Order: sequence, then structure tokens, then C-alpha cells
Amino acid sequence: MQPYDPMQDLYQRGIAFLFRQGIAVVLSVLFLSVTLGAVKLMWGKMERMEALFESKIQANNRDWKTALDISRQETRDCDAKRHELAVKVAELETEIKAMKTRKR
Repeated sequence: MQPYDPMQDLYQRGIAFLFRQGIAVVLSVLFLSVTLGAVKLMWGKMERMEALFESKIQANNRDWKTALDISRQETRDCDAKRHELAVKVAELETEIKAMKTRKR
């Protein structure tokens, strides 16, 4: 009598079982490959959408930066104009005061 080897028994029974269940194994492997293919496609689509989103954000940031630069320049121009007008008002006030003192 041969000594009992549990691994050999497992392999013999397991291989026999897999051959009896061949169609189920083939369908499982096919389903797994289709599922992994779909996951890969969706992952690629997500990556493309994320890249598109990032490019849109960068474009928006550039637009906002340009708009802010324009706004800041306009503010500087307005401040300079206000300063010029304040100087003119001060000059006119001194002229008016001088004219009032001459009339007296």
C-alpha cells in the first residue's frame, strides 16, 4: 500500500473538479477579463477628464490673473488721477483764497 499524500490527493481531485467545471471556469475568466478591460477604459477616461479639468482650471487662473492685473492697473491709474486732481483742487483753493484777499 502506498503512503497517503494529501497534496497529491488535493491536486488530483482539484484538477478533476476543474475539468468538470470547465465552462464555469472559462466564463469566470472571460467575465474577469471583460471587467478588467472596462475598469481600464473607465480609468483612462477618468484620467482624461481630470487632465481636461486641470487644463480648464489653469485657463481660468490665467484669465483671472489677466483680469486682476488689468483691475490693479486701473486702480493705480485712478489713484494717480485722484492725486493729480487733489493737487489741482489745492491749487484752485489757494487761488480762490488769494482772490478773496485781493477783494478786501
